[in-house]
Amino acid sequence: NVFKTQGLQFGMEAEIGKLTFQTNLALIGYYNPNWREFAELDQFTYTNEFQASLSYQIGKKGPDLFVLVRKNDRLISFFPDRDEEGNEILGTRYQEGFSLLNVSIGQRLWKNRLALRTGVRNLLNVQQVGTSGVGGGAHSGSGTSSPISPGRNFFMQAILNLAWD
Repeated sequence: NVFKTQGLQFGMEAEIGKLTFQTNLALIGYYNPNWREFAELDQFTYTNEFQASLSYQIGKKGPDLFVLVRKNDRLISFFPDRDEEGNEILGTRYQEGFSLLNVSIGQRLWKNRLALRTGVRNLLNVQQVGTSGVGGGAHSGSGTSSPISPGRNFFMQAILNLAWD
């Protein structure tokens, strides 16, 4: 199997006082390995991903609040299939789009050498999304859904910077 992607990404960041806003929009092309066998199939199938984050610093040395939203557009994939007469045809699989939401709070200590963060990833608890069409594969779902994530999870993080001046 050949796995290739191509695409474009656009992003921007803005800071207003203690508030930072970042956004990214990506156009991602997924390679269709059967594009030579099927004239109606393009070499790549494209989908969109959108991401936005907002962080706010509380006080001069207080914690920061962080919120990240990610939206994945519908994903279309193609595979060789057979019709009722046994002729090879192009099958289509549609995976619904989905959104993810992460929220965390962090604090820097010890002259910014220690960063602590705790929060929730996948707050909306998206675990599977609907699919239509049929497609096999090692990571396929039940036929009407595809796994996306193990679900909501809580985390704690500590990063220690050992560099010295």
